Amino acid sequence: MKKQILISVFLTFILTLTAFAAVNSFTDSDSFPDWAADSINKMSDIGVINGYEDESFGSNDTVTRAQLATIVDRYDKNVSAHLNSAFMNYASFDGLNLDPEIKAVLALARSDYNVLDGDPTSNGCDKIEAVDIPTYYNVYKCLDMFEVYYVNFVYDGPVPESGDATIIHFSEWLGPYYLGGGKGIRAFY
Repeated sequence: MKKQILISVFLTFILTLTAFAAVNSFTDSDSFPDWAADSINKMSDIGVINGYEDESFGSNDTVTRAQLATIVDRYDKNVSAHLNSAFMNYASFDGLNLDPEIKAVLALARSDYNVLDGDPTSNGCDKIEAVDIPTYYNVYKCLDMFEVYYVNFVYDGPVPESGDATIIHFSEWLGPYYLGGGKGIRAFY
């Protein structure tokens, strides 16, 4: 069962790793083909690909075998670093009496911190009520064609670990995290 959850965490992380918002970081971003623009920006955001010194990307330029090997290696290192973080976060919840899926969702939320714009749960999601969900985290499960989880991180209080007594408030939505009952991942795009 634990192995299935860890595999589910791994696969979910792979899918959510590239869910960053696309930013036009290259001077020639207006020349990107529509079908490739998001992928180019996502891979640039996580440090897998770089542009030229003039800050252009050159989407129609050819790639050498050496460049491809470098791109694949960077992606592998990026995934490995984030997976290690997710597994460490998953282990940090071992002392809590939580469903393995909820532990996986919280571990992913702590690891990739994919912040969303707005409240994604407005279309009828259920808040998961569990005694051991850590303070400041709210987990929501939405059912449509598949199960998708979102985490709302809410904080009201002094600035953490800074000694600053100023009271701050923020609320961030993290996700989506696609899990399938501990039986592997189900995601539809």
